[in-house]
Amino acid sequence: MSISVIVPVYNVEPYLPRCIDSILSQTYRNFELILIDDGSPDNCGKICDAYADNDGRIVVIHQKNGGLSDARNAGIEWVFKNSNSEWLTFIDSDDWIDNRYLEILLNMATENHSDISVSNFLRTSGNIPSDACDNISAEIWDTSRFFREKNLNATIACGKLYKTSLFSEIRYPKGKLHEDEFTTYKILFACTHIAFTETPLYYYFINEKSITGVTWTPAHLVALEAFDERLFFFRQKKMTDLYQWQLEHYLFFLCDCCRKLAENQQYKTEYLSSTRKKLRLIIKDFEKTTHFRLPKDKEWIYDIAYPFERKIYWTVRGIISE
Repeated sequence: MSISVIVPVYNVEPYLPRCIDSILSQTYRNFELILIDDGSPDNCGKICDAYADNDGRIVVIHQKNGGLSDARNAGIEWVFKNSNSEWLTFIDSDDWIDNRYLEILLNMATENHSDISVSNFLRTSGNIPSDACDNISAEIWDTSRFFREKNLNATIACGKLYKTSLFSEIRYPKGKLHEDEFTTYKILFACTHIAFTETPLYYYFINEKSITGVTWTPAHLVALEAFDERLFFFRQKKMTDLYQWQLEHYLFFLCDCCRKLAENQQYKTEYLSSTRKKLRLIIKDFEKTTHFRLPKDKEWIYDIAYPFERKIYWTVRGIISE
């Protein structure tokens, strides 16, 4: 097989057929579909088996629930042990793809001698504009520029076609939220350039019924580990511009975390102090790296990092200005 399509499956019974049908209707036919039933409590496992009974390209793996990373890793391991496919791609089981997704991404990669090709994605609750995939053209991006300017596209695992060999030593971290942020950058920077199309070929499903039920919790603070890992990576690789760029984004993320923690009495006592301490360390790193204090339009970051000190500072400054 030329392409392995890896789909982790968990508790998506209403949406799974749409996902699988979009893959089976691809204009490019030389692929295998690996469905990983990650201990789904609904009928997803049975749905996967039923599809496999009718299409020899489908492989179903049933396993105990281990989370998204564990399921993706199971698919990767299967490919390396059982397949000779040159390419692989990940699709989440409540999302779906344009019927030219594989064909276009493969053509983009091969024609431009790129080990990764990427399509834009469209957030949708189920309705796709009729002109969503018109005027398809590919651009070649330097990896560093792509990571900075297309950061959301650069971060997520889906919407990409990868050379299988890129995953020979890389796996997703088990049991962590933001698993993409620990992994995708390593894959990207193993390549010199990226083939990218602005055309959305990947449809990211937004379940409107669940949006209001999604709340921020300290579990999202695991993203701080991902930031730290990326900073270490860029420092090791002597990518100074990316290191500074990542520091600035880290500051904004930490400020957002501090605000959310300050608004929630349940988490404030346990997590706010340590998160604010982390923010202060990153400010110092930013100042040391750039040899400057934060610019005036970002001085509000000091107010979040040093709320008590800054209150005194602004009070004294107000008295002096009078």
